[in-house]
Amino acid sequence: MLKIPKEESALTPIEKELKKSFGFVQNLATAAALDVILARLAEVELALELYEDDEDHKPIIRIIKQDKLELEEALVDLANLKEADGISA
Repeated sequence: MLKIPKEESALTPIEKELKKSFGFVQNLATAAALDVILARLAEVELALELYEDDEDHKPIIRIIKQDKLELEEALVDLANLKEADGISA
């Protein structure tokens, strides 16, 4: 396995390209995760808006609220992960 040092000047040309590719793929994965979380959060908020006051849906509202809480925690976790990489919102 290739070990990529943190100092850019110590990298070989191949290692520099690998580092760029890794960063690109990591950013794509982050963007995809953010997209999924935000889409699901929009669905949950819409469901709450439509059905929260409806007595027939009371049993599932608790589950939907738990989903919302988990999605919000996932957003915070994603933000903390990117902040550790030096990116903040």
